[in-house]
Amino acid sequence: MEPSLSETDRGVLTWEVLIVLAIAIGPYVIESVAEVSGLSATAQWQRVWHQGALLASLRDVLVMLLVLHLVGRSGSLVSSLGLRPRISSVPLGLALALVILAVKVLVRPDVFSLAPAVPRGQVALRSFLHESPIWLIATYLLCGTLMEELVVRAYLMTRMRELGASWLAAIAGSTLVEASYHLHHGYGLLGTALVFLLLSIVFAWRRDFWTIAIAHVLYDWVVMFVW
Repeated sequence: MEPSLSETDRGVLTWEVLIVLAIAIGPYVIESVAEVSGLSATAQWQRVWHQGALLASLRDVLVMLLVLHLVGRSGSLVSSLGLRPRISSVPLGLALALVILAVKVLVRPDVFSLAPAVPRGQVALRSFLHESPIWLIATYLLCGTLMEELVVRAYLMTRMRELGASWLAAIAGSTLVEASYHLHHGYGLLGTALVFLLLSIVFAWRRDFWTIAIAHVLYDWVVMFVW
């Protein structure tokens, strides 16, 4: 049972969460909505991927440091966010990666003959993957994935629990927030959202950041380079 908060502390914590999310995922939400609305041009996406990948990675690192600082002030950083290493995290992370990849395969949009044309952002992303040095691709994917798992999963779910939400509400909240900046996936968003849901359920079950981080990193690499 999470400790109860005063109304003042609850208000401060709520604003903290909103500000952190705005900084962490705000740009991604805007880009995703712009892509869905047809306001984003391929050239704009190419500038984002080719010129902004390193800056985006730096921003992700700064956001993670901010979250670690905010949570660390309470003196329970490791236990709150599930950062204590466990030997079991590696095999469970590998197994979870296989599960979420299977979900992605089973819930493909073309199974229902609803697959739309490849979004412009995805075209630019493919160009980025083919033309950029491997160190830049690895840095971008690793920083982005770790930021997602730390902020949108571990931090958000932990803060929601501190604010009095149930684990079910925390799982739903994390999944919906993460899905909000993947709208450009079109009909493929169903499979993507299910992946996020599974990751959130596992974090609620294990309270282990490393299991979901390993699974998500492996998943992203397979989807980006093999899919």
